[in-house]
Amino acid sequence: METVYVKDLKRVKRLGYSLERILFIDDTPDKMARSFGNAVYVQPFEGDEEDEELPRLLAYLHSLANEADFRKLEKRGWRSQKSAQRYSVTRQST
Repeated sequence: METVYVKDLKRVKRLGYSLERILFIDDTPDKMARSFGNAVYVQPFEGDEEDEELPRLLAYLHSLANEADFRKLEKRGWRSQKSAQRYSVTRQST
């Protein structure tokens, strides 16, 4: 049986941070079982030098800068959103 460490945002909240403006980025959905509204899931990095996951994620995160509450956003399809697509086009043309 594999042990999964669940990352709980209660500690973050106790420190005075607003969970509306906190995002958790991980490649293991089980770790965010208690705070899935704050989660953005990425593909695991496996050493591929051509991996584009983090640059696409950066574009997506920039697109969220003015959002008041990240928890209300649908994040499951973040890779297909315009911000991530825009990165792909820019990256290929440079």
